[in-house]
Amino acid sequence: MANNPKPLPANVVAQLLSKLGSDDTFRALFQSNPVEALRQVGAPDPEGCAHCLKVPTLASKESIKAAQTALTTQLAGNLGQNPPTLLVR
Repeated sequence: MANNPKPLPANVVAQLLSKLGSDDTFRALFQSNPVEALRQVGAPDPEGCAHCLKVPTLASKESIKAAQTALTTQLAGNLGQNPPTLLVR
């Protein structure tokens, strides 16, 4: 399990959100076995990703579609918390 997971590739995020926003079978798989669901959409590290993406309740398909841009930014962007660095000269 990664402490600072790498961002997901954009194509994986697009497929993940598309399926979560439309496919009831995939949604059920994601809730019961997120590692396998992530493997199906091509996540490079499904075990590490699953830990970070596990949710107690999955949002509705409509909510996922409505928040797709924000979710894409979160999942494909830098998921780590890097503090800002101040360079003093």
